[in-house]
Amino acid sequence: KDHAIKEAKEHYADGMKRFQLATQANPQMPEAWNYLGYTNRHLGNYDAALAAYERALTLRPGYPDALEYRGEAFLGLGRTADAKQAYLDLFAGNRQLADKLLGAMRGWLDTQKASASADATAVSELDKWIQERSTIAGQTAALTREGTAASWN
Repeated sequence: KDHAIKEAKEHYADGMKRFQLATQANPQMPEAWNYLGYTNRHLGNYDAALAAYERALTLRPGYPDALEYRGEAFLGLGRTADAKQAYLDLFAGNRQLADKLLGAMRGWLDTQKASASADATAVSELDKWIQERSTIAGQTAALTREGTAASWN
């Protein structure tokens, strides 16, 4: 397991270098900034990741992938209010990525529940919020194009 983790970090570090080069070659390419953020996030460099996502979102406002990844970076920093807002921003425009972020929030919450140092009140509030959003998402799924098509089958 340790070997696999080390190898993954090496791949992310290599990817980060490549995306840094891409942003230097074309600073107007939001995809390069987005994936620079992605690799930084996976290396635990959350502040650098957020800066890269912000640059991607400046170049392409509302960029769904950057919104979702930024939401995950907010979780890494414990910024749950910002992660919630990222989910809400995605919910109307890209339900698939909103669901992905909600799944990441559930995983982060599970980790917090297992931590002795976690704020029990904050954990409980986030748990309730996630449950409410899951219910709403389930109730409104038929209102989406995908949900409508599934209900016809």
